[in-house]
Amino acid sequence: MTSTNGGSIYSQLPQPENIDFTEAIKDSPRFRASIAQHVVYFSRLENRLNEALSDAFGHTLTLSKAYHEQSSIIIYNKLNNFIKSELAKVQEAKAHFESMSANMDEALMKNASGSRAKPGDAVEGRNALTAVGACFAHTTLDYVAQINIAHSHKDYQILDALWSFVRETSAFFSKGHAFFDEWTASDNGAVSDAIAALQAKTRVVERKMQDVHSLVPKVS
Repeated sequence: MTSTNGGSIYSQLPQPENIDFTEAIKDSPRFRASIAQHVVYFSRLENRLNEALSDAFGHTLTLSKAYHEQSSIIIYNKLNNFIKSELAKVQEAKAHFESMSANMDEALMKNASGSRAKPGDAVEGRNALTAVGACFAHTTLDYVAQINIAHSHKDYQILDALWSFVRETSAFFSKGHAFFDEWTASDNGAVSDAIAALQAKTRVVERKMQDVHSLVPKVS
């Protein structure tokens, strides 16, 4: 609304003249025509109000969509970067570790079986076990190191993603607050005063309407 009369909702929708009580009691053609005008007026007003509500809801959805898209992109990108980078590295290190674990188990089995066979096979088995054992140790350390690195990245990247979401949310609502704060400041209470005046007028009308039945002629 841009004015105390309801702004665009009332534009090009003039209120009909007040109904004459005398004409109403007589049920005159003028009264019937006046009633019809008010029926049409309220029907059009209802349509205008529904349109205004629909427009307001549409604008709210548009703004909410823009907010959610922007804030979701920020938190999604940051968290997705952690998932695809650090957690992917952990999964890759895990796969290498499990593969090397299988090789280590195989080398242990060959070494155990070779010790009961030919001496040459036993030496070959021990050498293979030593080589595989060294690779297993390095792979294990790489896996543990990657786990520790992921934990360290987790501590700040997840917090950074959530904090970015908070900042984006704060910025979005701060813009709206600044707009309405400036508007209400420039209004300087004019709208509130107009509302109070219209409410007072309504109470006067309601009191007058309580006495309308006194207009009916008394039957002698």
